[in-house]
Amino acid sequence: MTRIYSLLPLLFLLQACNSPLAARPDMNPDELQQLYSDSIQAYRDGDMQQAESGLESLLQHKPGNANAWFRLGNVYARSGRYQQAVMTYRKALSIEPSLFKARHNLAIAHLRLASLSFADLQQQTSDSDPLKQHAAQMHSRVSEILSIKPSATRHDPISFPSAPKDSQGMSLKPSSSLMFE
Repeated sequence: MTRIYSLLPLLFLLQACNSPLAARPDMNPDELQQLYSDSIQAYRDGDMQQAESGLESLLQHKPGNANAWFRLGNVYARSGRYQQAVMTYRKALSIEPSLFKARHNLAIAHLRLASLSFADLQQQTSDSDPLKQHAAQMHSRVSEILSIKPSATRHDPISFPSAPKDSQGMSLKPSSSLMFE
C-alpha cells in the first residue's frame, strides 16, 4: 500500500502536464487558491476530467492539503474508480484524521467495491456452486444498504432534500451517490 502512495505524485505529474488547469512551478498562494476554486467549479459542473487534473496539479504544490485529497477522492468515486477513491480518502485521513466526510466516503467506496465484487462473483460462479447463491444474497444486502437495486448501475440517482452548504458552497449532506461533497 505504501508503494502505491509513493507512485501517486508521479502519476499526478504526468496527468497534470496535459491539463488546462495545470499548476506552474512558480504559482503564488492566490493562484493556487484559484486553481482549487476552478477545480471545485469543474467538479460542480460535472467536468470530472478537468476537476481531476486541477486537483492533481494543486497537490503537486500542496501535498499536505487534506481537502484537495478528499475532493480528488470524490472525483474518483463519481467516475466509478472506487479503488483510487479509497486510496485518496486514506491519504486525506492520514493528513487530517478528523476529516469525517472523508471517513464516510471511504466507507461508501468500500461498500461500492463490495457490491461490485459480489456481483462479479455471482456472475463468475456456476449455478451449481453454493457460493453463487451466497454472492447473490450479499450483493442484494450491500445494494440495499446503498439504496440501489442489485442490478442497477453504480450511479443511480437517489434524491435528498435540500442540504445546508459549507463555507465553499459544498453540500453538508450526502449527494445523490451517498457521498459527501
